[in-house]
Amino acid sequence: TEIHHPHWWSRGGKTNLDNALPLCGHHHQRAHDTNLDLHRRPDGEWSLDRRRRPPGLPAARPDEASR
Repeated sequence: TEIHHPHWWSRGGKTNLDNALPLCGHHHQRAHDTNLDLHRRPDGEWSLDRRRRPPGLPAARPDEASR
């Protein structure tokens, strides 16, 4: 596994266990894919979903994936 920081440490997120999500290499790459959105579901599990945005709008890279 690889550790992903849902609140990116490069944008002020902490490098502690509260901000550590173990992912396989494939899903870690997907977590950084600007076409996908990583978020925490109400049941506490994490989900990667295709990002919805108007056509022509560039992909944003949120600093907080859990929103």
